[in-house]
Amino acid sequence: YVLCVDGQPEQPITLRQSDNGYTYEVSEVMACLRASLLESDKMPLDETLAIMKTMDEVQKVWLTAKR
Repeated sequence: YVLCVDGQPEQPITLRQSDNGYTYEVSEVMACLRASLLESDKMPLDETLAIMKTMDEVQKVWLTAKR
């Protein structure tokens, strides 16, 4: 991967692959539960809902196009 930040040179980065793709999410949920938080500041509910709305719209267009 390459990290691109406006006005700065590109920086190659290496990401460690998690076991099943949800390791980071599970770790964040556990941290929130331990801290008695109802949502994460890393992924607030409003952002999750906005992403889901976008995914629903994409799916609707995709399903319509397949017919």
